[in-house]
Amino acid sequence: MTDTPLKRVQPLKAGHGLSKRQRLLKPGEFSRVFKAGKRFTTKNFLVYVLRRGGEEPGGRVAAEPAINRLGVSVSSASGNAVARNRVKRLVREFFRQKRDAMFPEPTADIVIAVKKSVKATDIKDYAGVKEELRVLCGKVW
Repeated sequence: MTDTPLKRVQPLKAGHGLSKRQRLLKPGEFSRVFKAGKRFTTKNFLVYVLRRGGEEPGGRVAAEPAINRLGVSVSSASGNAVARNRVKRLVREFFRQKRDAMFPEPTADIVIAVKKSVKATDIKDYAGVKEELRVLCGKVW
């Protein structure tokens, strides 16, 4: 057995990732977007968009600047946890990098769901996710 130190994974720097304010967290928030939002489709994804009109959930007027919030939904039928989490990471990374350019209206709740007929392993890489969602975002706005 050797005494070599383990390499530590560097955490994301401040400003990377999505804060809690930028994510849909509660099941009720997802349900509201699924029921009342507009639906757009691609080969692998369903995107639901619900414009909030400058209000926070619950009807309160937003005290802070308006932001888009993202929720990602991947059915357990799509694959095992490793594959599902990989797809979620790819979708969140797309949203993080492109949210200002692709989603110009900053007061919407957006849920990106993988279609139930799609296996998570069919979604191979970031380039494929980026191209598919980029085309879709042109339809949304």
